[in-house]
Amino acid sequence: MAWEIGGSLIVGAVLGGATSLYLRFVRSELFLFAIIVAFLGAEIANLLHVETLLTLLVAGFVTENATKRGSAELLHAMERSAAPVFVVFFALAGASIALGELASIWPLAVGIVAVRMLAIWGGCAIGARMGNASLFERRYTWMGLIAQAGVAIGLVTVIAEAYPERGAAMRTLFLSVIAINQLVGPILARLALVRSGEVSAEPEQPAATSPVAQLTDR
Repeated sequence: MAWEIGGSLIVGAVLGGATSLYLRFVRSELFLFAIIVAFLGAEIANLLHVETLLTLLVAGFVTENATKRGSAELLHAMERSAAPVFVVFFALAGASIALGELASIWPLAVGIVAVRMLAIWGGCAIGARMGNASLFERRYTWMGLIAQAGVAIGLVTVIAEAYPERGAAMRTLFLSVIAINQLVGPILARLALVRSGEVSAEPEQPAATSPVAQLTDR
């Protein structure tokens, strides 16, 4: 366990440092480089028996904070290359949910979601009060923190592989919790933005074009 965590930090730091050097002195073919970094980092983590997710998280952290130029371009390249991976990843995650088990554990999933929301609300309220945040931040910050996915689904996969006997039931439970949070989270985030005045409640309408302008365009 110590090597899995400590080794992940070391390998991730080295990988992030190498990525920073590439961005500083080369900065070409970032789309291809992003794919190579992802696959190379995962393969090195497997060979050294360290946690892949933690390794790549540390690598991204080091890259972002050690690079003054090029990190935004690399992030954009990774976003472009990640779309097909996300499609397959989330499709496989959804296919692993067993409906038979879901029917028996949905009350537990709803309970976990409710407790998590309550904990986030309480933590945000206490933190905002201690930090002398504004009234809007105290009331609505927690609503933007409900949605979760990505790393959470990756951790669910790791847990399911680590505990094969109960892995299927645990994966169904955790994925159900994540699915509920993903359904409720964006709605609450939108509601928080509207109530805080950051966005308008009504969708913007396209500006009407006058008849004179239409004739001019023709």
